[in-house]
Amino acid sequence: MANWTKEPQPFGANHTPLLTGLSSTDGETPVPVAVDPATGALITEGGGGSGGGTSSTFGATFPTTGTAVGATNGTDMEPLQVDGSGYLEVNVETSALPTGAATAANQATMITDLGLVSTSSNQTNGTQQTKLTNGTNIADVVAGDTGFNGVATASATKTYTFTTSTSGAQTLLANTPTEGFAIVEVVYTSVGVGLALAGQFSATSGGTYVNNSTFENGGTNAGVTPLGAVLGTTYTSTVRGNYFQIAVSALTSGTFTGTVTLRAAPISQRSMAAVQTGTWTVGSNSATGSAVPANAFYIAGTNGGNLTGIGVGAVGDSSSTGNVGVYANARMEVYNGTSQDMARSATAANNTTGTGLLGVAELEWDGTNYQRIPSARFAPSTTKLNTNSYHITTNTTNTPTASTAYISSIAISAEVGGTTSSITIQDKQGTPLKLVNGLSTTAVTTAPTIISFHTPVLMTSGIDIITAGAVAGTVDVWINWFQ
Repeated sequence: MANWTKEPQPFGANHTPLLTGLSSTDGETPVPVAVDPATGALITEGGGGSGGGTSSTFGATFPTTGTAVGATNGTDMEPLQVDGSGYLEVNVETSALPTGAATAANQATMITDLGLVSTSSNQTNGTQQTKLTNGTNIADVVAGDTGFNGVATASATKTYTFTTSTSGAQTLLANTPTEGFAIVEVVYTSVGVGLALAGQFSATSGGTYVNNSTFENGGTNAGVTPLGAVLGTTYTSTVRGNYFQIAVSALTSGTFTGTVTLRAAPISQRSMAAVQTGTWTVGSNSATGSAVPANAFYIAGTNGGNLTGIGVGAVGDSSSTGNVGVYANARMEVYNGTSQDMARSATAANNTTGTGLLGVAELEWDGTNYQRIPSARFAPSTTKLNTNSYHITTNTTNTPTASTAYISSIAISAEVGGTTSSITIQDKQGTPLKLVNGLSTTAVTTAPTIISFHTPVLMTSGIDIITAGAVAGTVDVWINWFQ
């Protein structure tokens, strides 16, 4: 609405406006009305255009008065309607759905085919299925899959066949997936001539394949071996990788055919080998000397026919202490040269005779039999063995000992021959007894002169080793004596 406050105003005669209207404020005061000079359109307060209703500025307070909005139904003007919350009401009469869109009919088909829920309104009738099936069971679905079975059931198996008549090295069933399976089973129906092969596993398809040596040969308890090539034998191994193949290294002629079966469930084992590692504690942990525990292991032996226990008791040792020892309820036998006979213990009254008497003396081989060595052949029991060696280059006297001794052996070797040189070994009593008297050392020896006494020889008051001659030789001496 135009509002002129200054002259000149477009009044007519007597200063009366050409067109007036009532103020919207009080409904009484007349106000002038103007039109666009170019178009002749009535000028409203918002400026431009003509027609009824109101004109508002975006972002301004919603006006108290407004213009009703309508729409055509194709012929007449119809009002637009809103609900009690002020939301525009829309009634979609028809809508063309895209191909594959969800419908009630499609949903019912999916429920039936997948067996997700029962189509019956009664959900407690026992017919509801909560697993993926083909209407019968999951095994039919998984076993029929020709690819990788991420979830293989216990009854799932998959069998591959192979055949080749090509000679030489080649790979059969390359990169066969084994994921989801536990056992691989190989059976041949024909092996040709000159066949050599290996079963291989790899972590990845086309990756590095490693020969497998854990095949069992038809359950013969022969242990695990590499994949063999025997016709009519079932070779079974646990799956060792995600992919399997048969690597043929040789085939001279003929046809090689067979099957590889993958099984999700492991086969039953007829036997199992036990391997002990670490320390095993057998029996109870009762303290020594305590009462026999109820769960202790009982140790026994056989008397040739029956099981006989082994016990412990006090061993008589001519003292009052009574040491604890092991005794057997069945007697021990020894071979007496003719037959097995009961072993006997030696007594003061009879310590040298009696069938089965255990030997109480040291034995020696006499060329025919082992015989007891007489005690006279030994040095006194209070002595012990002594040894010494000498490298002699001059005429001199060496004294291994200045006390009574018993010589058991002497070895003499000449490294450099002397002139009229010799060696003497004698005791040290007033008139010495010469055990070795002037043994010549003028010639070099390649092996020593060895003197060994069956029973040690008495050397009273000690032992002297004397070298003499015009020019002394170089002599080595080894001497053993008891003292």
